[in-house]
Amino acid sequence: MFVLLVILTTLVGLASSCSAPIGPPIVADIGHDAHDAESTTGGDVALLKPQIGEPCRNPTDCQDGAACIGTRGHGFICMASCDQPGALCDDSSVCMALAATPTAVCYIGGNTQTNASCNNNLDCIAGTICAGNPADANEAYCLRACHSNHTTCQENEYCHMFNPNRGVCRTKLGAACDGAEDCTPESAFCTSEITDSALPAPMCTVVACESDDDCPPDGRCHDTLCFSMCSSDADCRFYNGYRCIDHACLGG
Repeated sequence: MFVLLVILTTLVGLASSCSAPIGPPIVADIGHDAHDAESTTGGDVALLKPQIGEPCRNPTDCQDGAACIGTRGHGFICMASCDQPGALCDDSSVCMALAATPTAVCYIGGNTQTNASCNNNLDCIAGTICAGNPADANEAYCLRACHSNHTTCQENEYCHMFNPNRGVCRTKLGAACDGAEDCTPESAFCTSEITDSALPAPMCTVVACESDDDCPPDGRCHDTLCFSMCSSDADCRFYNGYRCIDHACLGG
């Protein structure tokens, strides 16, 4: 009777976990008690603890300076602790504060690829964050993360900071600006004084182009202005109204 009750309880638990929506990662609370393991194996247990990126089962399983965190599709894995949410960790993953842990961790648990749609930061692969559109709560993409004190952006990109703790890599051509002083020499003109349906928000550009050859390598000429090239809306400042139209980031 007891065995049958355990089996039924387990099946109910599994059914609930399959039907319930996936929540944020939580600290692992399953498996053996690591404190008991330490009391019986002595100092050797430290050598056996999972390293960062390795699977774990218990809150105290991981090496010092790491926590056992649940993920979207990889079970529980050890992630390094960090102290500045939003900043990039040494491995270029993003430091995230999670509700279920007392400290932030360098999150490496997502499986949604760069530029793909996402619901929140926990969906995205390491090194990216879920950037949304203030005008459309249903639009968000995993974009390469950056920070003012640590950037992985490429030479033709800059770190667009949404706030002091959150930024993404965007192309310098088409960068947000208030004046020419915000632009780089490669695209030194700011469109802040131009009214045009193709310009939903000011951007850095090159003027008086006649063809794509007059633009930077990542630009396309449209109505005498150079616009950033794109493959999808995620490549553009979609959160400012720009869309990928004919492979150029134009006003949608």
